[in-house]
Amino acid sequence: MLVSKEGNLITLINVFETTPEQQQALIDQWTCFTEEIKDEPGVIGIALHKSTDGTRMINDAQWKSQADFDTFLRRHGADFAQFSQNASRIDPHILAHEGGTYCCTSPLRKNASGERDYPLISSEPLSTLRSKALSARSSSQKGVAHAIN
Repeated sequence: MLVSKEGNLITLINVFETTPEQQQALIDQWTCFTEEIKDEPGVIGIALHKSTDGTRMINDAQWKSQADFDTFLRRHGADFAQFSQNASRIDPHILAHEGGTYCCTSPLRKNASGERDYPLISSEPLSTLRSKALSARSSSQKGVAHAIN
């Protein structure tokens, strides 16, 4: 999956609330649905994550563009009703470069060599940003200690 602030990528994150008794059935159901849609135009990737306490499952999926995602919804939007059999609540979130519920602010990714590829989110050197973060953390901890004393 791609993590980027640039371009027209659309990421959908669905949080499913379920019960420990129904979690595996929900995963199986979503896995079957994923197999059916994996070759839809524009699909980049789909991943499932389950909570260790059995009460949630998170699906994140990514499309190349809003148009691809809209086409997917027209073709398969009604299919989402089946998941309410094993989920008491479905909480969808759309992440988009523009116009989504959320947008990516500072992705961390690795380049082709496997080295960290920090995005440019500040013109200051990384060492300066680290110093500022440590100073801010130190100041806030002093404030907490002062407030307690």
